Amino acid sequence: SSSSSPTSPQRTAPQQHGQMSSRTRLHRVIESNLFNKGPILQFMPDSHLVAVSIEAHLCMMDVRTGAVVRACRPELSGYVDLIAVAPSGLQLATTSLDGAARLWDAATLECQVVFKSQTDFMFNITYSADSSLIATAEGDDRKILLWRAADG
Repeated sequence: SSSSSPTSPQRTAPQQHGQMSSRTRLHRVIESNLFNKGPILQFMPDSHLVAVSIEAHLCMMDVRTGAVVRACRPELSGYVDLIAVAPSGLQLATTSLDGAARLWDAATLECQVVFKSQTDFMFNITYSADSSLIATAEGDDRKILLWRAADG
């Protein structure tokens, strides 16, 4: 059952490594039947939306209601593997098992740019603090590549 009203979180020190005190409270639970595989997710800067990869879809979910407010099905082989949110909130960056990173307009979820990796696997993606650069960590060759968010 879902939590009907959020409770005030209480933070306490862990009792043992990896265990929280019984006084620690969960803020809210959003239940969804959309998750067959563990979702990949990141908060948007406004903290009201979460960018989520649900199976083969990229979605924006309202954390207050649990409703999917925008969704698209990217044309790629495999699932969205990782999501990064630009600090500006204007873009999302994703990686997928096809070895590409994609930049998405956060308002429309339209793909803006595709960056093709030098390998078939990216194991991390992140934005710079000013949202101008994207760093991807490549798989086998252990390189970090920097891309301009505006044009790739």
